[in-house]
Amino acid sequence: MDLSQLNVCELRVVRNAFAARQGYCFKDATLRGVFSSTTWYNDTMMGRFFREDGGQKLPYHYSKAEMDFINRAKQREEELLKKNFIAPYGYQVNLDNLINPFQLDKRPDNLMDKLGRYGFAVSPANYDQLFHIYENNDYRTFPSFITTDLFLQLYHLYFDCVLRDIEQQRLYPALQKLCLLGFEYFDKAQWKQANTNLKAGSKEEFEITDDAEWCKTYFAIALELLKGTAPEYVNFKSYRLNEKYLQLAKEEYFHANSNSDYPSLFLGPDYYNTNFAYSLFRPRGHYMRTKNLEYYFRTMMWLQTIPMAADYVEQMRRAILLAQALETSAIKNAYQTIAEPITYLMGKPDHVTIEQVGIEWNKLGQKLSNKKAVRKVSNIIKVLADKQIRIRPLFQKTSIYKINLMPQRYQPDAEVMLKMVDNKTFPCKREQPNGLDIMASMGWEAAENILLNELQEAQKWKGFTTALQSAKQVMQTVPWEATMTNQWLHILPTLSKTQGMPYFMQSPQWQKKCLNSALASWAELKHDAILYAKQPAGAECGGYGPDDPITKGYVEPNTYFWENAIALLDKTANFFKQYNMYTEKVQNVTERIRENMEFCLKISEKELKGIEPTDEEYDNIKVMGSTVEYISMDLLRQNEEIQDWNDIVGADKKVSIVADIFTSNGDNIENKHVVYAGVGPAYEIYVVVEIGGKLYLTRGAILSYRQLNMPSDLPRLTDEEWQKELESNPNKFVPEWMQEISLPSLNMVKENEEIFYSSGC
Repeated sequence: MDLSQLNVCELRVVRNAFAARQGYCFKDATLRGVFSSTTWYNDTMMGRFFREDGGQKLPYHYSKAEMDFINRAKQREEELLKKNFIAPYGYQVNLDNLINPFQLDKRPDNLMDKLGRYGFAVSPANYDQLFHIYENNDYRTFPSFITTDLFLQLYHLYFDCVLRDIEQQRLYPALQKLCLLGFEYFDKAQWKQANTNLKAGSKEEFEITDDAEWCKTYFAIALELLKGTAPEYVNFKSYRLNEKYLQLAKEEYFHANSNSDYPSLFLGPDYYNTNFAYSLFRPRGHYMRTKNLEYYFRTMMWLQTIPMAADYVEQMRRAILLAQALETSAIKNAYQTIAEPITYLMGKPDHVTIEQVGIEWNKLGQKLSNKKAVRKVSNIIKVLADKQIRIRPLFQKTSIYKINLMPQRYQPDAEVMLKMVDNKTFPCKREQPNGLDIMASMGWEAAENILLNELQEAQKWKGFTTALQSAKQVMQTVPWEATMTNQWLHILPTLSKTQGMPYFMQSPQWQKKCLNSALASWAELKHDAILYAKQPAGAECGGYGPDDPITKGYVEPNTYFWENAIALLDKTANFFKQYNMYTEKVQNVTERIRENMEFCLKISEKELKGIEPTDEEYDNIKVMGSTVEYISMDLLRQNEEIQDWNDIVGADKKVSIVADIFTSNGDNIENKHVVYAGVGPAYEIYVVVEIGGKLYLTRGAILSYRQLNMPSDLPRLTDEEWQKELESNPNKFVPEWMQEISLPSLNMVKENEEIFYSSGC
């Protein structure tokens, strides 16, 4: 036989065929897979196994000619393995040296071309979860490539599920208490105790009494939102509102449940002819998972967004009345129970808070009937607002000096998005931000390169470069340790740090893979923070027999990421401990996630040093999909009814999520719309890696980032609606810059259904 015509894979097969014919039980999964596809190998192997298990000694016999052939084949194989990275011009890796190409039955030319050029390729797929790809690998003994995406997704689920528990077990009861006590404070005229100087029948008494009735109505609406009463059944008669506010309460309750924007008499002169963004009240994200979370969402959105403006005396008085209510210990305790954890999780309030109003008002030591004092505190609040408020509409139509009971939170990416939109040119040259803006503003060169050279943003809008520099300045001043969401955002650029890592991680194309992962995780962050962040406008079994073969595997060896991910998990767990939410369930899940992150870091360090993992470590890589599935089920499990992933119902079953991140409604924009960041189905990534001097084709799972627009007059998109939309076209809204590293359509890569080892489950 002319061995010079055979590649590495073929040489391995022919030199091991003599052992296979004698029933040798190969430890290597690729070899056992090849021979198991024959009509004779499994029977021969099992026969030998049972005889040896019964005590027989069965030596292997090779003739001199067979040994000569085996040695010649091995020598030729070793010669070829020295050429793993000697490839044709334009290619990085020698695909002729792949150990396991036979595991794919359908290998399209563009897959092989990308593998040769970049060492990897993204294959669009339609998996519900990333771990399903790894479980498929496990079943088919396909070498797994454990991605950072798998743990970014797991962290999102961890953060999201524990946040739900905090909201339902801690914040929801506190919100009930806050709204009820706030209502009673005004219903029982407790506000008069702080305003004893009012002269009966005076104009001041009439005005302040009316303001107190407004505050009472404010809490009455919040209480009804928390009950979730259908708008057609709400009459507010039990709240003892006067006729004026009874009618206004009904109108506001309808608006808050309408999912559409409306003008408002209740909100005052600014909104008589300007729409208020009631569309933001539509529950989204995980707030569609239970009715209580839906009600909690609308109520919190009410308390966070209904404004009082320092420009208007009557609205300033209302803010002072609310501040006086907040000084009662029971109301303050309920308020702090909600506000403190949200501040650490999501960020500081962007608008002025009622609490701040109280501090400034008390410094004056004046009476509410003193209009000069009210105007004075208004001016103080305006100065405070000028310093504090950073997320302002690009086209301001209402007061810029807004006060809220519990304002939505400042997040730095929101400020960046505002800066990256053209608000000066008519018509607008850049109507909306791009997710890449966020990464570029944090110094990720690949993101900036795509924006400038592929998307030609600076050619489309002359102000782009200046805007990006301004956005970078924002990110340079961020206190990254201040909040959990800041820390989450801050670890994403570590994905770009690939110095000293394997060949496939050194290219601009790998940076695109990392950007896709980072942006998908950012979309999950925006999804989890959708209620609190201020939005800018403008298992397996086995049987008796030989041990399963060893399936080689690989971990994406980005040690910078794994170290930072472990630190982020620890900080998140410390937050849960601080607020007494570190339950036995949370502790158990945290420890398991940390253990697996530490494992990935350990294997990454081995890979970078050229040290092969042990058989036990390879087995851990092999079953990583099942490991992550079990952790995910434990996070979602509320009772013992969930036995496997098929028992998960609703939007949690799929990795696909969506979050509205920007309202593009500037005066210089004709077609006003809402911008969304989302995640599609789990995609496959094929990577050629070197393990023990041999090239293996591995397969992993990645998130698929999406960005899309919807007309602003449509209801805000929910996860359920997004998942439904993806059913007809799973590839919708994939960024064009991903084309270079992706195959053009679904199901282009097909597994070899005959050649794979299975335990028979």
